[in-house]
Amino acid sequence: MDISQIQLLTTRQATTFNLEQRSKTLPVKRGERRTLLEADGTGVITQFWMTFPGWFWQHWNPSAAISQSILKTLILRIYWDGSEKPAVCAPVGDFFGNGLCEVASFANHYFGMSSGGFFCKFPMPFRKASGLRLKIWMLPSIPIFS
Repeated sequence: MDISQIQLLTTRQATTFNLEQRSKTLPVKRGERRTLLEADGTGVITQFWMTFPGWFWQHWNPSAAISQSILKTLILRIYWDGSEKPAVCAPVGDFFGNGLCEVASFANHYFGMSSGGFFCKFPMPFRKASGLRLKIWMLPSIPIFS
């Protein structure tokens, strides 16, 4: 590929925002799997960001219960090219480099955490299709925001 030439590409963005319900979060019930993104055709996931209200102190809602175990019991699965077996299957805290489940902002070139939100900038190319799915294992329902 000649990077000096103009390429005709399409950029897309996926979000949990639901215009009809005026909600920024996607509820995930205990034991449920939710798909955050499904893409068909050839493409590259260049970055994604998400957070989980309830794993850290909410300054806007100080009486809200917190449980840092959300980062261990919420499992991120990433599938490539129609595979039934995930290429990535990890607790979200581990995937984003926060395996100790502590609030501490950090960043490197590919992933990090800032203000309770997590980001990943690993280029993830796919040929046919891609999917990002979350499954919550043992906690009560929680909202996901991306």
